[in-house]
Amino acid sequence: MPLTTSAELSEAIRTAEIVFVRKTGQAIASGAWGSLFKSSGMPVGATNQTAAAICDHNLQGSLIYQQPVAGKKLYLAAADYLISLAGTSVQLHDRIGHQGGLVANITTLQTTNLPLDISGTGSNLVERRGRSDYRDVQWWLEVITATGATPQNLTINYTAHDDTTSSIVLPYPASPGAQRIIPFYTADGKGIKSVQSVQFAGSTGTAGNFGIVATRRVVTLRPNNYTQFEIAGPFLTQLAQIPAQSCLVFHATNTGTSSGGVHAKLTIAQA
Repeated sequence: MPLTTSAELSEAIRTAEIVFVRKTGQAIASGAWGSLFKSSGMPVGATNQTAAAICDHNLQGSLIYQQPVAGKKLYLAAADYLISLAGTSVQLHDRIGHQGGLVANITTLQTTNLPLDISGTGSNLVERRGRSDYRDVQWWLEVITATGATPQNLTINYTAHDDTTSSIVLPYPASPGAQRIIPFYTADGKGIKSVQSVQFAGSTGTAGNFGIVATRRVVTLRPNNYTQFEIAGPFLTQLAQIPAQSCLVFHATNTGTSSGGVHAKLTIAQA
């Protein structure tokens, strides 16, 4: 049921679930993104992914929260949060699917643990993906263990929402550390429903381990003050809807060379 009146909002907040989060920051390049999915804290960090899989709320690393009762929806009604390093912004994402086991020191076509296909209907995927053209879904490369110091171009072969196939050439940076995530986009704006394979133009110098991740953003939080808690009420959170079975994780970016840790109290209302 949508929240349409102040009385409905007030009652939903009064009976809302409180979810506590405490995650450590990550060393990342200035302006880059890092995932806190595997960071220590509460909830405990996730283990490294291997085979392609659809993620849900039961996955280790996801925020722990109650699922909605039949006929109701979940909304992010408020967020009280402290980020421990100036310049850090965070986003709350639903981690829809992931895989790992790709390496960065070979030039042959790689299909290990691919394709990653999010076009199914299980785990409430239809609602979690958003628009039917998949344009609400964000795709990333995720470094699992550090790769080499030589930057290379990486070709990513994918299938779009309309079943056409194409590729993206992504500049893969030098020496990305573990938990760095690198977004990629289609040139024509089409949504991606599956990634089929990847291929490097040259070796980065170290195999490492990386994977593909699909997410959908829930909300962005950027504090004005990094020495005290910020409070984002329902207008700042935009009462973002959290579909059932969402695998909720934080991403962080920073103007420096590391991201701050996140301490948060999320108010998740049900209506």
